[in-house]
Amino acid sequence: MKRAGGLLVAILAAACPSSEPGEETPADDDDATDDDDATDDDDDDPGFTFHRDADGDGFGDPETTTTAEVDEPPEGWVRDDTDCDDTDPHLFPSTDYTSGLQRRCAAVHPGVQDTWHEGRVEQPSHFVDRDIDGACYLYFRGHSTQTTHAIGVIRDPLCTGEWEPVGAEPVLEARALTEWDGLNLSNPTVVYVPTFARPYFLFFHAKDGSRRKIGLATAEDPLGPFERVDGDGAPLLVPVLDLGPEATDLDSRQVHHPIAHYDGDLIRLWYTGRSLEGTGAFATLHATSTDGTTWTKHDDPATEAFPEPVVEPSPGAFDSDRVTVPGVLANTFDPEGAYTWVHWWTGDRLVTGETVRALGTGRGGEARVEKCDLNPVLELAAYPAAGSATVAGQGLFYEPAAGDGGPDFGTLHVYYGGSVALDANAWEGDAEYENTTGTATYVLHAFNAAPAVAVDPIDLTLASPFVLTGTITDHAPDTVIVGVELVEPRGSSADAWALADVAAADDTLLEPQSTSWSVELAPPAGTYDLLVRAEDEACSRRTVRLGEIVIQ
Repeated sequence: MKRAGGLLVAILAAACPSSEPGEETPADDDDATDDDDATDDDDDDPGFTFHRDADGDGFGDPETTTTAEVDEPPEGWVRDDTDCDDTDPHLFPSTDYTSGLQRRCAAVHPGVQDTWHEGRVEQPSHFVDRDIDGACYLYFRGHSTQTTHAIGVIRDPLCTGEWEPVGAEPVLEARALTEWDGLNLSNPTVVYVPTFARPYFLFFHAKDGSRRKIGLATAEDPLGPFERVDGDGAPLLVPVLDLGPEATDLDSRQVHHPIAHYDGDLIRLWYTGRSLEGTGAFATLHATSTDGTTWTKHDDPATEAFPEPVVEPSPGAFDSDRVTVPGVLANTFDPEGAYTWVHWWTGDRLVTGETVRALGTGRGGEARVEKCDLNPVLELAAYPAAGSATVAGQGLFYEPAAGDGGPDFGTLHVYYGGSVALDANAWEGDAEYENTTGTATYVLHAFNAAPAVAVDPIDLTLASPFVLTGTITDHAPDTVIVGVELVEPRGSSADAWALADVAAADDTLLEPQSTSWSVELAPPAGTYDLLVRAEDEACSRRTVRLGEIVIQ
């Protein structure tokens, strides 16, 4: 069918897995063989090896072992050696190999009693200090009651996922209840703006009476201390992003959940707005600033810039009731993809009177998002795993692959808050996390290796019809979709491309694998660029371009 920007000619799906080899292993593998099983006739054979399962979750501590002469684990021991934390029954590797994001364990644990982050850590955002030392930082909210919140940070010096422990003190605390930001301090997000004396800008939201608004604190170091002053040190005692003044404004009721990005010119802030009008729907909105204190809102129809929400609920979908907690990632990994930003959000839907949350994603510009057809990309885990009660909020990081220019196995990392209901009767350790909310919340981690798409060599002059072939390389067990589109030379298309859902080729092979695809094309005569796109179930996309193909 013809359309502006080109001709959509065909689609084909190829299925390939996505996980790091050996990262997560089921607790019970009947096909697994102990090293000592092969022979048992050596007098020096110590017997069978088992791993301590101190928390009773069925997963064993890789560092604590014992041996026995019979292939039956003693009480409190298991064959498995993959536990994330053998002191916490809610932290263990996922055994559910699904396409898309693969769950890892916690990046930040909630504090035990009498710590500033007792019981709950959530709402993470990820920051890479590219201009100074290249270290990675995770900012998050911690609290032990519904009202006492503070902001903390952890550091990963080499961005390898080895996070330093949570500090004894937060980097920013709520002020007195008489101040506008004395309640529900939350959702930190940091950018580095080098033109200011205090270049680290931390945006947050707080509850001013019954309304949430966005404030700013700054620092000379990403570890703080952060103070409520602007980039030049002048006091900031009021919100920097306030409610829309008219009831019809999309943010006249709430302004919260900021996520910031600095592009070298503008500070861009996406946030959740809620209107006083109608049902008070939640949606993602967008604003820009040069100094962090004076903002232009692009959700205001009067500006004629971006009169519609960036992301809003979709009827009948996983986010049919609410769209909150935006996340953004600049597209530095798919230059031919015809989009600038990857957008994330937390979607709510009501099911039999209960709110169910999941994470969704899409792509587009600052203010237009094409939601991925395979949403949601991360749903609730099964109890008793952390993330079985709620999931919300996301800190995004794309880790480029090191290599020699071959297939790009770059990895998307998603940090998010995940809670679990506490039950001290069932789990002895839950008593350490007892707090007024009745849950423990962790900053959890999931990842996805994006697919690499390749097209077999073809002549630059072809007769129509012709067959195009290639491969997709990915980790198990992703479903990968291939879309083929012809566009004007050096042009692009922002239109949605058709999808086909095909089962994984081999969902037991965790090593990188290649799957072949082919499609017959019958375009009219002309000169085209050919775009081939591969997209997996975490909505990671890769695009390759074949330039100026002449069709006779």
